[in-house]
Amino acid sequence: MERDIHLVGVAVVGSKYEIVAINKVFCEKIGYEKADLAGASLIDIVTPAEQEKCKRLLVEAGKGKDAAYNSEMHFVARNGETVGTKVTVTTAGDPSETANILLTIEDFDQPCARKTSTHTGGLTRMEKSAEIFMHELRNQMHGISLLTRLIEQESTRRGLLEDDPLVILHQDLKLRIKDVGTLLQDLSHLGESMKLKLQPTDFAKFVTGLLSSDQASQMAQQIRIDCDIAADLPLIQLDRRRFKQAWLNLFKNAVEAMPSGGTITVRLYSSEAYACLEISDTGTGVPDGIDIFEPFTTTKAQGTGLGLGIVREIVSAHGGVVSYRSTPQTGASFIVSLPLGASKSDCEKS
Repeated sequence: MERDIHLVGVAVVGSKYEIVAINKVFCEKIGYEKADLAGASLIDIVTPAEQEKCKRLLVEAGKGKDAAYNSEMHFVARNGETVGTKVTVTTAGDPSETANILLTIEDFDQPCARKTSTHTGGLTRMEKSAEIFMHELRNQMHGISLLTRLIEQESTRRGLLEDDPLVILHQDLKLRIKDVGTLLQDLSHLGESMKLKLQPTDFAKFVTGLLSSDQASQMAQQIRIDCDIAADLPLIQLDRRRFKQAWLNLFKNAVEAMPSGGTITVRLYSSEAYACLEISDTGTGVPDGIDIFEPFTTTKAQGTGLGLGIVREIVSAHGGVVSYRSTPQTGASFIVSLPLGASKSDCEKS
């Protein structure tokens, strides 16, 4: 289950609504450890008002092979807070078996985030059509992913070796599904409203936390990371969730520029009225004559061309700017400049 892309929660539910398997994202979002939820009833972590609805979704999914049922749902976190989500419930295999009921949980804390436009107060007709298309495409991807899982189980049952043509095709299919999942995730972020939830933030502490996260260590397994972080920076106003996504895109971009390994250098410093975050790599650099921040522009064979566009949107929404310098075959440096401004007392209250 850990294969799932980015911020998508996953739970597999058995015949008595017990949680058979659950991924790290879902656990983190509701504040539990995996061990806490192993064997627990899914119904018990749904808000009381929606428990019957949850049961109906599970029952209906268990009746129809490859059917997909979608709903907004609220879970009760360990600290008692309510976490809003969008849930897709699917099943595969024999409809009489409920052990394969799969819940995919998305849009934590913002089930209605894309229903409001910052420009018009509502989505345009084209935006609504795009949202419906994305929703239906996700449903189809859920079904394809489940079928892929069944192929893997059948290959194991038959004892097929790694060089068997079916096993090789299955591995290729998984990679293609992962690429489509990344594209869907990037498109989702690109279409999000840029209404920010700003908090006074110690930028040095925040960046240090990002560098020590599991996501950073998993992405940069063969990469050396050097840091030069100023500890005396003034506070800044930051939407931490949004900016984390921008940082992940920049960091991932640097890692992917060095497929054979290299060094990422992270610098944090102040310049006039800005806090500057600089992420440099020793990769191939950026070719001249292209706007790498333009959506669907990429120099990578497997890239979506959306990551840096998302970075620019998020940084611009903070009142900042993002720029880069590059030397072919030597590397590139991306610089994010965010306006300074937040009192120490404000930070202590946040």
